Amino acid sequence: MKRIVLLTLATFLAMSVYTVPASSGGEPQGPGGLFWVKCTVTRRENFIDPITAYGVKSAHQHVIFGSKVRRTSTPDTLRRKAFTNCSAPTDFSGYWIPTFYDSQGHLMTPDDIVVYYAALGDRTRVPFPQDFARVSEQVVYTCGRGTHRSLEFRPCPAPTSPRMIVIFQPGPGDPNFPETRLGIRWTSQVGADPSTWTASSDPKAMHGDFMNGWIRKDLRMLIDRCLNDPKVQGCGKITRKDF
Repeated sequence: MKRIVLLTLATFLAMSVYTVPASSGGEPQGPGGLFWVKCTVTRRENFIDPITAYGVKSAHQHVIFGSKVRRTSTPDTLRRKAFTNCSAPTDFSGYWIPTFYDSQGHLMTPDDIVVYYAALGDRTRVPFPQDFARVSEQVVYTCGRGTHRSLEFRPCPAPTSPRMIVIFQPGPGDPNFPETRLGIRWTSQVGADPSTWTASSDPKAMHGDFMNGWIRKDLRMLIDRCLNDPKVQGCGKITRKDF
């Protein structure tokens, strides 16, 4: 059974401990460890969303990162297919957001995403369940390094470029999962004005999706080593050499 949790932007704004430092453009800050993976695009302009529209055409288009997500994908099928374009070789998860277009109707495909996994506070973290899938409406925007977050896109003067940050906070029933966020980056759009962009979905309900495809023993190893070890303050970017 898929686990689907809708999180509101108001909830995120009330959680002041989980902040976006201006210098990072998306990286969490606070006590505890941190690791991240970098993923590139696998599908563009696809009416695919197996979390909210399993087996059928989704209500709007998405751009998908990481695994080759299909309309009938589940966490188990992602692990069986064992495909990823993320830096961690056993992260077969799928990550997706609605597509964006500029004022001329051109597709504004992000260059990549960085997926941050963090432990804020002193709780011991545990891996996500094998069937874990989540939708989050906690979204903020920045222009990258040295800029502030906002609740909507704004012009990004050179040398900055648009960033969209989707935050997945643990829900009431799963307080010990890692805090997770997607840092979506349009790094090729230096000096762009994303305030003129339109989304394939209702911009007032902007969101991101995460379907867990991690190999559990590898995710547990990273959580124990990077998030739960009090002597370690994070492991940085995860790549093949970490396994």
